[in-house]
Amino acid sequence: MLSHKSRRRKGHDWEREVAKRIRKIDPSAKRLLEYQEGKGIDIDTKLPFAIQCKCQKRVNFLKALEEAGEMAEELDKFPIVVAKVMRKGEFVFMEWETFDFLLRRLKNGGF
Repeated sequence: MLSHKSRRRKGHDWEREVAKRIRKIDPSAKRLLEYQEGKGIDIDTKLPFAIQCKCQKRVNFLKALEEAGEMAEELDKFPIVVAKVMRKGEFVFMEWETFDFLLRRLKNGGF
């Protein structure tokens, strides 16, 4: 079993990895530190998404989406959860409204 310190480090490493991947699309994307204004959002980006990152053995996607949703509403962004589930893979969890937005943007020529 991982120590609390080790779990926090893995979570922070995952946040850095997600920010790095998003920077390929939005060069301004950066990880928000816990003491910054993010409050439920781990990645600051110009994209229309409020991103909550999770790196755990089991992820409560609904709870994480609710966390992101609180700040997303204030920022007029779509909440999404980007999760790395140990020994299972990497996942993105979003509301139907967000998925529908993505589909419509793709149909109309992208971003």
